[in-house]
Amino acid sequence: LACGKLQALRQGAQRFAGEAELLASQVRVTRDPGTRHHLLLELARLKLGPLQTPNEAAELLDQAREIEGNRTASALLIDLYRHTGRPMELVELLLSEAADTEDADEAMARRIQAATVLDEQMGEPGRALEILGTVLEATPSAVEAIRATGRIYHRLERWRELLELHQHELRLRPRGPDAPELMCRIGRIHEEHLGQPSEAIDSYLDALQLDASSTVALEAVERLSRTEHRFEDLVKVLRLHAEIRTEPQARAGALCRAAEVADAHPDDADLCSQLLEEAQEHAPGYAPALFGLYQIHMRRRQPAKAVAALERLRLAAGSSSERCIVSLQLARAAQYRLNKGPAPELLEEAAANPELA
Repeated sequence: LACGKLQALRQGAQRFAGEAELLASQVRVTRDPGTRHHLLLELARLKLGPLQTPNEAAELLDQAREIEGNRTASALLIDLYRHTGRPMELVELLLSEAADTEDADEAMARRIQAATVLDEQMGEPGRALEILGTVLEATPSAVEAIRATGRIYHRLERWRELLELHQHELRLRPRGPDAPELMCRIGRIHEEHLGQPSEAIDSYLDALQLDASSTVALEAVERLSRTEHRFEDLVKVLRLHAEIRTEPQARAGALCRAAEVADAHPDDADLCSQLLEEAQEHAPGYAPALFGLYQIHMRRRQPAKAVAALERLRLAAGSSSERCIVSLQLARAAQYRLNKGPAPELLEEAAANPELA
């Protein structure tokens, strides 16, 4: 049985070899370019397939390429070079195809493919960048060329060139769907690689102008604004934090954080209390906001407003112990700040807490 199968294989190989000889003889005698092209392709397919002689196939396909009017031979030769690991020949072929074609899009695609092979398989990023540069010079909006160039710059840590590339892409589509992400990338380069935190903040803020929900930009601005003492920007970003929150208490919490910053750096005397009142609008009875209002009014010598804030806090108290504590504070404020004298009902309520009694 084994011998029979082996004989069949030999006969098949002999048949394919004979077919190849017949095709080769026809190639030698034919004068019609179309027929010659067809015969060369068929012979090359035999060499690639059953006969497994890729080098001979490559020579045949190269001959077929010289016959104008058909791109099939070039496509087959490109695949052959890719699968047989011949990057140098592949690059030269791709560049030759780019130079020969009248289709601008095809020429651009071939050059980008050649640059990719040079960079990834041959370790020649400099030559790859030269080719990509010619593509971008001819077509500044070529996205694939921009992306390929960016990958090389990033790997080589050429941060300034990468920054300029991102800025170039941003100028092409200043309000495109990728613009916020590009702005964040620019901010990250300023922050992490160029040591320019102020420029980074500006880039992240630009991203937030287009996408207020960008957590990357929000967190970066909050972090950098604190270290760079750009408190106005910090308040701005915390307010954006509040706008994108859906839960009332989360929104009120962000506004309270903004109020804390505004209170510590009071360029606007009323901004802190305004932010705390906004927090109350989103989450009525929110204790941190009410207690913040109480502290501000006490510090500004506005006892009536301070007492009013405590009364709201007392009504919103979530537990009896909290209510007792606020009642005691309210009784003291009314007595010593408003000169109303003791408030027995408040003191009795406070006394209900054994720790305060």
